Amino acid sequence: MSNALSQAALETLSIIAYKQPISRIEIDEIRGVQTSGSIQKLVARQLIEEKKAASMVLVERFCMAQRSIFMDYFGLKKFR
Repeated sequence: MSNALSQAALETLSIIAYKQPISRIEIDEIRGVQTSGSIQKLVARQLIEEKKAASMVLVERFCMAQRSIFMDYFGLKKFR
């Protein structure tokens, strides 16, 4: 597996890091395309995690950045 992320994965990760917790639907709306492939790749690399949040209407998945792995990947010392 290559160490570099695709442009789509980077865009998706940026949105998640900035707006977390955020649902897949919200990410799709911001990007204007379906992001399930990018999200799967980010989960596989452990850069994000998905958590289920149950509401009265539906169960929705929310994405959140894995702070330590995310920070190491980008060489950050501080996470907003």
